[in-house]
Amino acid sequence: MAQFRIRTSKNEVLSPNDMDKNDRKLLYDKCKNENVKLFCNCNRTCEYKVRNGTWAIYPCSQRKQADHEDWCPKSKVYLDKRAYNAGFLINDETGEVRVYLSEPLTYRNQNENELNRNRPNQKVPRNHERDGRRYPQHQQGEITISAMIKKMNMLTFKHVAFYKGNNETAYPNTSVMIKKMFWAEKRTRIGTKKKCIADFKRQDDGIEFVYKELAEIPSYSANDKITRLVIKEEKDGKAVTIPVYTQELIRALEEYENTYSTNDLSNRNIILAGFRDKYAMYNLRFLLVNDYGLFSESIYEVQMYNAVCEIINQHKFKEKGVVFYKPFEYGYGAYEDKYLEDGIIEFEGTNRKIVIEVYGRNDEDYLKRKSIKTQMLSKKDNIYIYIPWEAYNNEPLPYRKICVEIEKVLKEVMM
Repeated sequence: MAQFRIRTSKNEVLSPNDMDKNDRKLLYDKCKNENVKLFCNCNRTCEYKVRNGTWAIYPCSQRKQADHEDWCPKSKVYLDKRAYNAGFLINDETGEVRVYLSEPLTYRNQNENELNRNRPNQKVPRNHERDGRRYPQHQQGEITISAMIKKMNMLTFKHVAFYKGNNETAYPNTSVMIKKMFWAEKRTRIGTKKKCIADFKRQDDGIEFVYKELAEIPSYSANDKITRLVIKEEKDGKAVTIPVYTQELIRALEEYENTYSTNDLSNRNIILAGFRDKYAMYNLRFLLVNDYGLFSESIYEVQMYNAVCEIINQHKFKEKGVVFYKPFEYGYGAYEDKYLEDGIIEFEGTNRKIVIEVYGRNDEDYLKRKSIKTQMLSKKDNIYIYIPWEAYNNEPLPYRKICVEIEKVLKEVMM
């Protein structure tokens, strides 16, 4: 999904989702004292204002949805797709996230028979069925904890991509991105809970959110109640460990194997994420990420995402208005509500986009989906530039092509 942005009457482009209350208050003062007007970045027809007191950015007229361009997140076309994103709702006015889970947040010490009866905690979460690792079933507007963590990761990465404050003109490494996840934790609430995820404390609430980079899984026995995992942090010169319930560890490793077709976590950037009660971690997940902390669905995606981030960093493209992110919301994208793109490169000053696709398998169903995607993009108007990588054919990464296409669009914008 595209990033909702507003343009001021002084031609300054802002991203409301990236602004905190202080930023919005300053914008309110600027609008009031300097007579600055706000418009949707897709055109100069749909006007916005900042609400006094709550500092929410809201449209002056709800009737003007039809005036937005179809590709804009505020258009009727986009808003009609909100049902697909109901489990992870982002409030465009405040930037806050409300999550609705399909499985319990509290820990249940289950035996094997209980596991078979409790569907949300089966070895393969619902959003991993039908080979749809990033395509949840959308049943009853709920998502699994695994899907929530992945969406928070992609939301944080997207925030970093669009954020230009503090001279942040490059994608940081994984260790920095882990710290930046606090931004998403601070604005995410589960169900009707008033506290955001970042404010959960084991002592007061009985649960706490954990998001760390894994260093090592030591030897363990299935009969052990708790196993201590080593993370990439040190305290007083010693490696830090986190206790996890061993049965949850076994379940998480099985989920990882089902997702990535391997149980080898070595020589990978692996995020250890989930919730922890007063004793240990449960609802445990292992996320594969690239060198810049972005959730990846395969080793091939890791390679592609590394290449795109390196290109943008080395050529300082972010300073020129180029942003790369992994979509996680359905809307009026390249494939409408049928598929999500593997990656999107956007540009300030134009609605042109580069669609990145990574094809890592050559089985019949997978190639059929590839054919459908290619046909859908060929029917689009002159908006999308399609860059596929057929990794299953041992093709080299399209590094040069990505650079060339970015340069072409930048020249078009400057003309």
